[in-house]
Amino acid sequence: MKTIALSLLLLSSLLASNNFNTSTERYPIANMDNLSKADVGEQQIWDHALPFYAQQVIDKGFDLPFPYGVTILYYAQRQKLDLHELSIGVNGGSKTNIDKQISLNETYATNRTVQAKVDAWIFPFLNIYAVAGGIDGTAETELSLNFGEGEGDICEPGWTGKPSLACSLLNGRTIPINDIKYSGFSFGVGMVLAAGWEQWFVAIPMTYNWSWIDILSTTVGTINISPRTGYSFRLGEYGNIYPFIGGTYLDVDLTVEGSIAIDGKNELDYSLRQENSDKWNALTGFNLDFSKYWSWNLEAGFWGSRTNVITGITFRY
Repeated sequence: MKTIALSLLLLSSLLASNNFNTSTERYPIANMDNLSKADVGEQQIWDHALPFYAQQVIDKGFDLPFPYGVTILYYAQRQKLDLHELSIGVNGGSKTNIDKQISLNETYATNRTVQAKVDAWIFPFLNIYAVAGGIDGTAETELSLNFGEGEGDICEPGWTGKPSLACSLLNGRTIPINDIKYSGFSFGVGMVLAAGWEQWFVAIPMTYNWSWIDILSTTVGTINISPRTGYSFRLGEYGNIYPFIGGTYLDVDLTVEGSIAIDGKNELDYSLRQENSDKWNALTGFNLDFSKYWSWNLEAGFWGSRTNVITGITFRY
């Protein structure tokens, strides 16, 4: 039964790969030293192929970040999970929903990931990127099975043809699940829409991610949208800093299915729907540009049932 629990808690493995935002690059327009226009009469030449229309922006007196970036990111998260629509069957027979016969304490998962990202500014307001890396995490809960009550009880005669087998194996059992470990790989693509006015800026990173986890037989897709707004300051010789606030939307909703051997000759079939408890949480953080080549990002997510932290170093060229 512990094996089924490993698979049932797979939502946690999905969250690590898509909750981090990837907007560690400079924001366009709100990017100049003191956000001042270039000296009047001084011709600035943009000598890169990207972004498109860069020279027109430069001619209006604004600076732009270098078009290409490489980032190394570290992300950690703790997330509450909702598990429901659990159905089980025996030896390929029809499954019956047992939500009324199951109880779960609060279920949380902790995830960690190191990711590498490459990006390019296609237009002064549009950055696209790809990100990939490893995932590892742990989850814990306590699963209590209380059959023999309620409609659709698996102990009713004829439920699957083997009611006594299911009852004897499962009825009244409490299974603690502690420090379940999993690992895997994720790959994502996304874009950042960004704009600025004087010292203010707005950015909206959007990412779609695929995850392959060692205790899950299916590929999982997640979507993350992370709007934020902030203000630019000059830190003297240390560069520019861009503090910001915003929110993160993360949507994970999937059904896990599988089978496990229960006594060497019989199998317990199961399916379970899983999703993150809160779709939104708040965020705050900053980007610190040491130069046009190097920058550092630090961001924290809070509020609701999800907390997270992300940090990364970016090199632009």
